[in-house]
Amino acid sequence: MYGLNPLNSAALFAAAAAVSKRCLRSIPIYRSLSATAGFGKRKRLPVELSGSVTMLTCESAARGGVCTVYLIGTSHRSPKSCQEVKQLIRLIKPEAVLVELCPSRAKYLKPKTGESNTRGEFQVAYEEANKYGAKFVLGDRPKEITLRRLRVMASLWDVCLYLRKNTTNKVIDTIKLFKRVDDAKICAASQELAKISPTFFKTFVHERDQYITVKLLEVAREHSSVVAVVGKAHLPGIRENWKQPVDMKQLLHVPIVKRIFTTVGGIGATVAIVSGIYLLKDVM
Repeated sequence: MYGLNPLNSAALFAAAAAVSKRCLRSIPIYRSLSATAGFGKRKRLPVELSGSVTMLTCESAARGGVCTVYLIGTSHRSPKSCQEVKQLIRLIKPEAVLVELCPSRAKYLKPKTGESNTRGEFQVAYEEANKYGAKFVLGDRPKEITLRRLRVMASLWDVCLYLRKNTTNKVIDTIKLFKRVDDAKICAASQELAKISPTFFKTFVHERDQYITVKLLEVAREHSSVVAVVGKAHLPGIRENWKQPVDMKQLLHVPIVKRIFTTVGGIGATVAIVSGIYLLKDVM
């Protein structure tokens, strides 16, 4: 056809395609289109951040179809954690930043008058997110629901556990493990706390892990890059629940029990809230 030998036509077309491809590569728009394939891909982290950051991925509706989540575990109000959060956000320049705060605790994002030196990592994350125009998300379960669930679920046995002197010492030792970034030690600390005070652990750690994970997935599925800032105690739970089914309705439900049990449980919950929040303030 048109003077071409059928035996050589396939070779000619292949040669023409190769020339066209080389020409396209020399055009700037081709290079820009190729660059879009990097959306959602992981960025290499410096050594000083590698021990504190976990990278997760999921499908996303954003450009590139994949979101990378940079999950950083912190010790609350620690200068080192503040610096790590700042460094991570400046490196990634994420589309969204999620923090372990609920609306009723959003007040911590603004420093109190005369207390400029008490800035926490959540405030640092808020400031850095604003610098880069990132969406800022409060990803924790409302504090009121957590406290109400603990008050109702606490039993007489919990009261006995909370009042045991050696239990307090064990909890303190456990919290010290949380302050270390070694994954094995964090997991061991979580398991120990679950044994010492199962109700407190379930309500304050496990359920919030699930809630934060769901909120983080919701944000990730709309963006190509997200930085999530949470206490170290939540890292194992978020990794475990990532992309797993979670009953959000149950997590937001406050069970109703008979008055006598509510009263007894309330005593244990009061002790748990006062002692537990104080002991866990650096990791929760």
